[in-house]
Amino acid sequence: MSFPVQILLLITFFVIGGCTPNVIKIDNATKGSLSRAQQITAIHYIHPVFEMPLHSNYVGGGAIGGAISGAFSGVVARSQGERIEEKFGLYDPILHVKEDFLSTVLNEFPSLKISQISAPLKNDDVHDLKGQFQKGYILDFQTRQWGIARHAEGWEYLKPPGSQKRRKATFIARARLIDPNQEIIL
Repeated sequence: MSFPVQILLLITFFVIGGCTPNVIKIDNATKGSLSRAQQITAIHYIHPVFEMPLHSNYVGGGAIGGAISGAFSGVVARSQGERIEEKFGLYDPILHVKEDFLSTVLNEFPSLKISQISAPLKNDDVHDLKGQFQKGYILDFQTRQWGIARHAEGWEYLKPPGSQKRRKATFIARARLIDPNQEIIL
């Protein structure tokens, strides 16, 4: 099986099986204020580029060479991640997480009115969100990192043919309940 096919299978498993929501209990005071909320707006942010380790290591000489090769490697890795997103039609997993999370919240609080902003936002600063959303609470979802990462041991089935490098899928996300009027994260 070729390496790109392995990636596609891994991502499919990751998105379907890896995005199941974890149950996180909220305290009773927050639960009470959530149940009294008149309006909740659900938002998400522009995702980072899919991370994909390079197949070769760029090595420069000395501090300046290392800095230059490091910057070059970053540009190449970003470009490679963008190509993988496009080639395999990958989309930000946070959209799936957001959908499942909101479904769970609506099951718990059926009287809530949740509006969704479909376009991703750029800035996640709580103070700036206050200027955009003055009414109700905000549920925000953000992908912090996603892609394929090197893994030190195990994961032999993720090695590209003829390679000693091991890979694993990564997805790190954040969700917050924000009261923009008080500029606090609940």
